[in-house]
Amino acid sequence: MAGRGPLFWHEMRTFFLGAERRSRLPAGGASAFILRLLRLAISNLGAGSDAGTFLTAVKHSLSAYDANYLSLAVANGRALATLDRGLPPVIGSTYGRDANVFAHY
Repeated sequence: MAGRGPLFWHEMRTFFLGAERRSRLPAGGASAFILRLLRLAISNLGAGSDAGTFLTAVKHSLSAYDANYLSLAVANGRALATLDRGLPPVIGSTYGRDANVFAHY
């Protein structure tokens, strides 16, 4: 887990446990997905800037949380994976069809 922000892992544990509790994952599925994530090349891009986060949040009516992920991805030329149905339209309208985003509903 070195090199990755600790908050990310808490978020992922919460997400996968919630999916398991709602029977969207089988018993033990949360642990299995965490192990799969550990094998990915996930990097910590830092906390981002307050100015970038606020500007993006206000411009697109996003939460600071979503705006931070979006502004970090754009500033670093990275893909953004999201389950949020509201982010892909914002990304597409702002950054065009070439925006590097993965959306899965």
